[in-house]
Amino acid sequence: MHPALVQMLTDTVQHSAYQGQDGYGKPQYSSPVARKARVQYEVTTVTNQQGQERTSTTIVYMDGSFPLSVRDKLVLPDGSAPAIQLVYAPTDPDTPGVVDHFEIRL
Repeated sequence: MHPALVQMLTDTVQHSAYQGQDGYGKPQYSSPVARKARVQYEVTTVTNQQGQERTSTTIVYMDGSFPLSVRDKLVLPDGSAPAIQLVYAPTDPDTPGVVDHFEIRL
């Protein structure tokens, strides 16, 4: 991620990676990790991976230096943890195949 864009990551979110389900089907997550992010509140309609239209109220921008999936959990600075609807991971223009950053729709 370009250094000028990294400076725009002024918020902190808690990221917990999805690890599976317990015997009752409840999701299990790793311990939360504090990550720098930019949280922007904007209402839009998105189409998720299953082709369903959903309402997104938040966009979170994060550095692409770690793995992230739609099953992971993000806790926003206000303490809320809305479900991840969509993850867009554009590649670094200087290094093809390497994720530059994430745009996450909640």
